[in-house]
Amino acid sequence: MDFEFLLYDVTSTYFEGLAEGNEKATRGYSRDHRGDCKQVCIGLVCTPEGLPLNFEVFAGNRTEVTTVGDMVRKMEERFGKAERVWVMDRGMVSEGNISLLRERKALYRVGTPKSHLRAYEAELVRDEKGRAIALELSCPVEEGEHPTLAKGAYLLRTNSTETDPAKLWRWYMQLTQAEAAFRTAKSDIGLRPVYHQKTERVEAHLLVCFLSLALRRTLEMWMSGKGLGSSARKLVEAVGTIRFMDLSVPVRRGNRTVKLKLRTVAKPDPDAALLLAHLGLRLPKGSRLIENVVEKTTP
Repeated sequence: MDFEFLLYDVTSTYFEGLAEGNEKATRGYSRDHRGDCKQVCIGLVCTPEGLPLNFEVFAGNRTEVTTVGDMVRKMEERFGKAERVWVMDRGMVSEGNISLLRERKALYRVGTPKSHLRAYEAELVRDEKGRAIALELSCPVEEGEHPTLAKGAYLLRTNSTETDPAKLWRWYMQLTQAEAAFRTAKSDIGLRPVYHQKTERVEAHLLVCFLSLALRRTLEMWMSGKGLGSSARKLVEAVGTIRFMDLSVPVRRGNRTVKLKLRTVAKPDPDAALLLAHLGLRLPKGSRLIENVVEKTTP
C-alpha cells in the first residue's frame, strides 16, 4: 500500500446512557442526527484503497478543522516525516491548516468552503476562450437578488503540480473510501450501540472496531485479488456454514482410562468448498487431538 497518500475524515458516535465517566463525551454536532446524546468524534486516516492507518478519539464538541494539526503530528510521530499527500474535505480547511501542511512540506488536495465559490463564479461559466460552456451543475437558484451556479459545484485547492482538473477531482473523490469505512464500522462491525461509560473502555471499544475494520478491508483486498469481488460480508457468511465437531472418546491404556477429545471438521457444502478453493485455503483432514485427560487409574 502507498502510505504517502492519506485520506482524512471525521465522524461521531453517540452513547447510550449518560456517559458520566467519559471525559471526552459531550454534546456536539451529531452526524447521526442524535444531538440529544453525548458523543465523541473519531478522526480516521486511511489509504486510497480504504485501508485504515490511524485513528484518534476527540471530544464530542470538537470541530473538524481543529483536529487536523493533531492528526498530522500523530502521523509524523508514528510513521515519520515525509512529503505526504493529504486529501481532506472543506470542513477541515483553514489558512492555519494549510500553513501547517506547507511547513511540513506536505502536498494537499482539499475542498474549500462554499463561500469561496462566489469569487470564482464567473469562471464556472467560461472556458479559456471566453465562451459559455455547459456545466454538470444544478440549475441556477436565487440567493437574494443574485442567481448563482455554485450549487453542486466544488472548488478544490492544491499545491501539487498536477493541472488536469479531472485527475484532481478523482483524487479528491477518493475521500468516499473514508466515508465508506465509517459506514462499515457503524453497520457491519458493530461500532454502535456504545454502552461503555468510562473513557478507557470507550477507547478500547473503538480500538477493537478499528482493528476489525483493518482486517475486514485487508480481507476485501485479498478477495479482489482472487477475483471474488469485494463483499467481505458474503465471504464471512459462506465460511460460517462450515462446521466442526468435538468428540469425546474414552480409551483404555493399561490400567488407565484416558478421555481423548478430538476435533473434526465437517465437509463443506459445494459453494463453500468452491470459495475455499478460489482462496487457496484447505480444511484440515481427519481428526485432531485437542485434549488428553486421564480420568482414572484402575488398580
